[in-house]
Amino acid sequence: MVNINIVTTEEIKNKGKGIYFYYGFGNSHVGRCFMVYSERGISCLQFTDMLTETCLSKLQKKLSSAIFIENNNNIQLIVNKVFSLKNKHCFELWIEGTSFQIKVWQTLLQVPYGQLISYESLAQQAGYPQAVRAVASAVARNPVAYLVPCHRIVRKNGDIGNYRWGKETKEAIIKWENKILNIDI
Repeated sequence: MVNINIVTTEEIKNKGKGIYFYYGFGNSHVGRCFMVYSERGISCLQFTDMLTETCLSKLQKKLSSAIFIENNNNIQLIVNKVFSLKNKHCFELWIEGTSFQIKVWQTLLQVPYGQLISYESLAQQAGYPQAVRAVASAVARNPVAYLVPCHRIVRKNGDIGNYRWGKETKEAIIKWENKILNIDI
């Protein structure tokens, strides 16, 4: 189970004062991950280290009074839980987004393992049937890979489409989820 908690304007105004963030790398079955989390939840989970500076520097800039501590050991433990085969863990996310983005990300949480849906279907389920492009943009801006399952969204024609962390990563995640459910693809 995944719960989305929203960074408030007050927390941004206070620049994260009193918040400790932990960040680092962990390895998963689909590759190296970079994560940032606090006691409020996971704020960033990305595959590969290509975008890590962007993720971390955005948080450090916006929440400049927060403390940032590298801790690869804890990150690896959390990554192991995220990618455990029969994931029974509850994860809290602490992310910033527009109300539209949050609604799209919350709708993504309802797409079950092994199921792929189109951007059009996601837009419909989110209550924005005429805003397919905006929904696709919100999907692309998801800061927490895998836990907010943007990898389960495909093009209307069934093509796997692009993925912020690489098409190969998206394919590997889908295959892994189907393997867990014993679904042949």
